[in-house]
Amino acid sequence: MIATRGSRAGSWPPLLGLVVAFLLLFAWQRSRSTFLRIEADREAAGALAAEHGLTVAEVFALRDLVGVDAAAGRWQAAVARFAADGGFAGADPALLARRFEMLRDRFGGRDAAR
Repeated sequence: MIATRGSRAGSWPPLLGLVVAFLLLFAWQRSRSTFLRIEADREAAGALAAEHGLTVAEVFALRDLVGVDAAAGRWQAAVARFAADGGFAGADPALLARRFEMLRDRFGGRDAAR
């Protein structure tokens, strides 16, 4: 049987559907990214870093430790306490130090790429 041009759609409709699904999932994932939400506060982080003598990567790491949904005052208090103490009181220092170093390196790598 000879196929005519209009009798078969080919493979592009399923491929187009997969591309659309991928783009929708990608957009959904980016909208939920705490990393991107933290970086959106770059101006506030830069001001806090300059005020307390810290790097922006350190301030970003503290923002992640405090929680991206936490009030800005809580973040500012954590930055001030970190700058004054050089560490966190009342918590497991080894765990917090490891997490802080990982986040600082993560945000610092993004800073260096800009």
